[in-house]
Amino acid sequence: MLSALRDISRKVWRRLHPTGPRSTVLRQCDWRFLLPTPPGGMFEHMVLLGAPEGLAEAIVRAEIARRVSEQVPRDRCADALIILHRSNAAVTSCAGCLRPEGVVYWEIDRRRPLRALASVGWGFRALRSAGLSPTSAYWVRPGFRNAQVYLPLGDDSVLRWYLRNLYTATTLGGRCLEILLRLSSALGARLRESLIPAFALTAAYRAEKKAPSILGHSDLRRDLWRSVRR
Repeated sequence: MLSALRDISRKVWRRLHPTGPRSTVLRQCDWRFLLPTPPGGMFEHMVLLGAPEGLAEAIVRAEIARRVSEQVPRDRCADALIILHRSNAAVTSCAGCLRPEGVVYWEIDRRRPLRALASVGWGFRALRSAGLSPTSAYWVRPGFRNAQVYLPLGDDSVLRWYLRNLYTATTLGGRCLEILLRLSSALGARLRESLIPAFALTAAYRAEKKAPSILGHSDLRRDLWRSVRR
């Protein structure tokens, strides 16, 4: 009896704490939770730019998308456009591959020379110039290579709560950033957004704003917020 319980416990642990290549790939693709859930739970054709070697194939194996292209197609055939931080592609030159209701996830790393002057406002303007409708912006912490937090930037109270309760600065640079962000909260969103080193934007092509697959359900959002605040 005791042996059977141990076997069950091990199975439950492995299910809740997966390891191996599949789980590693899924962690690299946590950005998918920021996008609306596609019909059937899987994107039909994803355009993936700036991805490390093997990620496109792994996404197909993980059933995140049926097909993944690492080059921008000429026609409007994609329902998801993913521009990772390693890519220098301009969103205005890529958006033409999206079919109606297609979605965009775009990473911007201001620590790269070509993105040093970028901001959330600049990114939103670029999306609109490409004929897209911006939906959300997120501060990605600690960075894109090891993303652990996607903090929404549309609500000042969320950022203040995060800095007060969860933000932990482990370096001098991180501590300076925290101080500047606290000071900038009184000076406006534009200054604050210019300080965030790594952020991601989401958008849609000629589509109404949709709730993210998990985060957008009002009841769930309220319950999760209460559980975190406890």
